Amino acid sequence: MTLTFFIQGLPRSKGSKRGIPIYRGRKGQPREFTGHVVTLDQNTEALKDWEAHIRYQAMQIWRGQPALNQPLKVSLSFHMRKAKKPRPHLMVWPACDPDVEKLARAVLDGLQTVIFVDDNLICRQPLEKIYGDPPGVQVIVETL
Repeated sequence: MTLTFFIQGLPRSKGSKRGIPIYRGRKGQPREFTGHVVTLDQNTEALKDWEAHIRYQAMQIWRGQPALNQPLKVSLSFHMRKAKKPRPHLMVWPACDPDVEKLARAVLDGLQTVIFVDDNLICRQPLEKIYGDPPGVQVIVETL
């Protein structure tokens, strides 16, 4: 089974999480690590909107079928906008931020539970980032 579709929109990357250690002690005094860490999610509203858009488009395409629960190959081709004044080394390939793996993370989280049960089912995952108009992501889901 192969499912191919294009989701139009400006691809967003799923940012990193950052841990902040918690220390005990007063300012100016020696501090002691408590063993606790607070995790901050660096994701934005634009990312949440992008994931919701992906999920909505996937539901329209998948039309209520049960999510796949078998080994998969998911190919993602990100179509990025060309900069208005690109640097010479970026004329052919968008070798700049955002990084393709973080772009993929956002798309896969949007597809999870709609197209497939969990992203741990993905055994092969070709990724590419190219210039394209309109911007968006080409998704190909194949059962293995």
